[in-house]
Amino acid sequence: MSKQNKQEIEKKAITTKSPKGKNPKTKKSGQIRINWLLVFALICVAIPSGALAWILLTAAGDSGVPALGSRFDSAFAYTLSNEDLKTIQSEISEIPGVEKVIISMPVATLRIYVDVDDNLSDAKIQEITVKVYEKLNARYPIERFFTNSHSGIVQYDLEIYVYNNLQFDENFIYYRLVKNAVSDAESIQNVGKPLDPALAERLRNPEDITDGETGLEGDDDRKEDSQ
Repeated sequence: MSKQNKQEIEKKAITTKSPKGKNPKTKKSGQIRINWLLVFALICVAIPSGALAWILLTAAGDSGVPALGSRFDSAFAYTLSNEDLKTIQSEISEIPGVEKVIISMPVATLRIYVDVDDNLSDAKIQEITVKVYEKLNARYPIERFFTNSHSGIVQYDLEIYVYNNLQFDENFIYYRLVKNAVSDAESIQNVGKPLDPALAERLRNPEDITDGETGLEGDDDRKEDSQ
């Protein structure tokens, strides 16, 4: 075999290598493409998942906190701390006839619940209601803490509840004293006793109300108009 033929055969052998020699590059390129697709898919999943997790964590942290908006942006020149609430509770508990005092202050409203001796009379429970208000005023003046100022400063509303029991029987006495920050004076009422006993009795016994009669003021006029 001549030297020239031998060289030609070697060239053909080099140029006709098996496909295996070219395949590694193709496989490697394919693996890189798959990895990038996987990363892109993970990012697409992670972004909304992270946003959802952040929303859930934020909502859990804010649970129980009311959304006040801008209502109290300029509020409370005078504030009540937890220590102040404990002081109020302690001083009210010293009033004779008081058995239990609960203090609550949700969203700018101080609520005082006073459970008194079941054997106290209506007049005595009303007197205790007034004493609770006076004790509060002596330490935390109503004009400062529970009355809005003319300059737009918002202060607390006040509600005092005094009752002898929660059985709602014939001996139930329940006084409520309210002082809204926008009002100049407090109001007190025995909410266990209806302002209109006749109307209350009719509402308790609706079967006694005849057709066209509601028990409300103006029934007689409506009857005349219908005739």
